[in-house]
Amino acid sequence: MMHITSGISCASGLYYSLYDATQEEIAYLTPRKEPLMKPAKATPGVLHTESDEPLTKTELAVRALRTAIRSGQIPQGEQLPVGELAEQLGISPSPVREAVRTLQAEGLITQTPHHTLSVIKLGEKDLHDIYVVRLQLEPLAVRLAVPLMRAADLDLLHRLNETMHTIDHAQHSDQRYALNQQWHFALYGFARNRVLLSTITALWQRFLWRTSCILPDHAGASYAHHSAIGAAARAGDADQAAQLLADHIIYGQGNALIYLRQMQAPMPAAQGKLR
Repeated sequence: MMHITSGISCASGLYYSLYDATQEEIAYLTPRKEPLMKPAKATPGVLHTESDEPLTKTELAVRALRTAIRSGQIPQGEQLPVGELAEQLGISPSPVREAVRTLQAEGLITQTPHHTLSVIKLGEKDLHDIYVVRLQLEPLAVRLAVPLMRAADLDLLHRLNETMHTIDHAQHSDQRYALNQQWHFALYGFARNRVLLSTITALWQRFLWRTSCILPDHAGASYAHHSAIGAAARAGDADQAAQLLADHIIYGQGNALIYLRQMQAPMPAAQGKLR
């Protein structure tokens, strides 16, 4: 029996998830003190939200399932019975089916000819292909962003990076992950190019970006890389910032390969269960 932690969308209590933000919010990101969603307390299995605007059950299911998949709580290749998911989330099967269709479109869930739903399995070729495209698009976003960035934008990147650096890796890896994600998408959002940003987002959604959480050395290197990119952006050197970002992605590709191999390694049955 799977056990999904309901209401998990934003890992950090300091900032909200950029995957759930509007394009305008990404472009003009500001810190928030509360996450969009909080774990259920009084009623386990029921989804909750702290968003200013009420979310539908389908939207809530999408967020919970997306996070569970991308965090590794639901392993790659795991079958996803809709009825069981609905029971875990405390909602009816109908919005879960809609959520599954959304995640299929994002490339996180696949369906066999026999109509069995399961989490995708990524291979090393898939990882290579993702990074080839990332290396083209993300440095481009930086080149477009640097000339448009204001002092407040640069300060925001600095605060995000410094906050990530002060968080203890062992105790709060989810917060580090959320802040790393937000740093990248704040930077790309400053390019003010919705098509480019949505394409980059789709690439990030294709893989479980947890290298900074499971590889402590990567977290420290990531902070140093972000600092150098921020310094180049503050100096107005778009080409240098883009090159540093490309180097950062190449470095991350090696760690992502290690992560992928760890994800695919056999594990004891108890570790593969959802909690």
